[in-house]
Amino acid sequence: MKKYLKTMIILVLTFFIASFFEPTNFMAFGWGVLISFPYLLYKGVEEQQYKEVIQ
Repeated sequence: MKKYLKTMIILVLTFFIASFFEPTNFMAFGWGVLISFPYLLYKGVEEQQYKEVIQ
């Protein structure tokens, strides 16, 4: 789960900086986060359950 979080933070920072130069990038990124974040969250939870099953 933490690796997904780290990736998201890096993406947020990158696009936040990019948004100063190109506002439309930030708009597109906003939609990307809204769509991808629940998916990443779900994958992280799924991975966690899978590990528990193995143990």
